Amino acid sequence: MDTSQIPRMTSKSAGTLCVSNWHDVVALSFQVDDRIILPFLPAGTRIAKYNEHTLVTLLARKEMEFRPFGWPISFVKSHLAIDLRAYAQAETSSGTITGFVVLKHLVSKKFAAACLRYLYKSPCEVTRMRQIASEFHGGLRSAQPTAEYHWLHGDQDNHFLVRTNQQGRKSSDDSRDAFLLNQTLRFLPSESGVKACEVRQAPWVVWRGASGMYECDKAALVDANLGRYLRKPSSVYLSSGGEITVLKPVPLSEMSASHA
Repeated sequence: MDTSQIPRMTSKSAGTLCVSNWHDVVALSFQVDDRIILPFLPAGTRIAKYNEHTLVTLLARKEMEFRPFGWPISFVKSHLAIDLRAYAQAETSSGTITGFVVLKHLVSKKFAAACLRYLYKSPCEVTRMRQIASEFHGGLRSAQPTAEYHWLHGDQDNHFLVRTNQQGRKSSDDSRDAFLLNQTLRFLPSESGVKACEVRQAPWVVWRGASGMYECDKAALVDANLGRYLRKPSSVYLSSGGEITVLKPVPLSEMSASHA
């Protein structure tokens, strides 16, 4: 799949929904059955595949300088976040657009969760989280980072630790990590039909995970059927991250598949 096709607004600017700086990003992807994912996709979208594989990603990060509508909030310096996401496509008048759908969203701070629920009109749960090992050395490509996240779900401690023994590189447009990490749209269901938020980010430095551990109550993330597919990641990536800007949601009729 060519992930270089970046959708643009055909109407005038939608305005900023939120901005934040992502750090210490870890992405664990899993291959799943189409029939398991279809019920989670908004009406009007279909599964987006990478090399004929249907994927979901467990994405963890530290978010700093969270700014709803671009406004700085001095009393919330940072929060941890984990989401489980699937990938979808939709048709517009000028072609196909590709993005992601968040199936589960967990954060470490109550205020951040309240803001995210208001902004996206979708569930966001608060749970205890901690980040232990994080060694990205300023995002230098020569670094060999590690990252470890823990979170509680019920009474169970869920965690993963990822290490790499490779040098970092910039994502290429058709790479698997670009498909997983550099999605340019978030699809949102609404009463008036599916909408989409444009997501803007510069290319990140990415490392492929080489070793680590992963223990999680898979069924508790979404449901038992999907949990069966979350036992062993098919790929793991780390990234130093960067700034993420999300624009306000607009109907698909106002999106275009044209690209710069």
